Amino acid sequence: MRVAREHWPDEWTKLEPRLVTLASWVGYDQDGRTDMTWTRTIGARLADKMAMIERHRGKVEGLKRAASGDFLKALEPLAAMLATASATVAHQMELLAAAERDAAQTAAFGRAMVSGRDKALSGRRR
Repeated sequence: MRVAREHWPDEWTKLEPRLVTLASWVGYDQDGRTDMTWTRTIGARLADKMAMIERHRGKVEGLKRAASGDFLKALEPLAAMLATASATVAHQMELLAAAERDAAQTAAFGRAMVSGRDKALSGRRR
């Protein structure tokens, strides 16, 4: 109020101080929201994951176009791993969409997430 009085000597008494508020949705936090189902949250994570896999695939493809010899050969396992990851995550996304439409499909989605975690590049590689 002291600063307001200095800057606006004729108006400062009309101010109505209020607490500052800030709200945001942090990525995947459901936090009691009824419009954010577990399938939507996991779907957002899978979509982000797919985008990153495809980004890396694009970079590897660019390197392959510029490469030759041993370097080109060395890129093949990485390209294959990323292609497998992309296909695996796409399959998981399809099963998630099926589970969202029909809860009876949830188990199939869960099995695909667990059985495909290494191919989908989840966590530490064994």
